[in-house]
Amino acid sequence: MLIVQLQMRHDDANERVAAFLREALERVFPAFAEQSDEQAQWINFEIATEDIDPVWTALLVDLRGDAASFAKLQQRWVVVAEGDHGWDDYRMLAHFDPSVRVD
Repeated sequence: MLIVQLQMRHDDANERVAAFLREALERVFPAFAEQSDEQAQWINFEIATEDIDPVWTALLVDLRGDAASFAKLQQRWVVVAEGDHGWDDYRMLAHFDPSVRVD
């Protein structure tokens, strides 16, 4: 399982960034699930796959095709992948906070 969480900001770019990510996911892995909290503070995009690395690589390649939108996305996302032992050993693949270590 790969989860891309979009942290919503208090600006007018939220919907554009969400649409940018949603469109890339539809091209790379159309069977993703989407959920959000009631206060619209975040949106989770869940990709149910055992083959995380190729999906993650394909998603990055697609997203990097629009550098400006990708830069906005990077300012508000957290990406985690389930590890060999479920969520007990998850991998942090991306984080909006540059001080957070990514795998």
